[in-house]
Amino acid sequence: MFKKEKPLGTFLVMATQSHIECMGELGLDYVIIDTEHGSYDTENMINLIRGAERAGITPFVRVANTDHKEIQRCLD
Repeated sequence: MFKKEKPLGTFLVMATQSHIECMGELGLDYVIIDTEHGSYDTENMINLIRGAERAGITPFVRVANTDHKEIQRCLD
């Protein structure tokens, strides 16, 4: 993630793996997968994380709430 002095990234509310791959080509350092405002199920979230890692982007997940099960789902 620390390719530059100031990391560059964005929030994802509605995205696909293709979007993340394009962001990697543009030089973004990180993406925040926003499950609070986006409607990502577990499979979509996993695919976005894998796509980010393949594109050389650090993925972060913003959890929908502080419920133990929701946090565990994102960590798994």
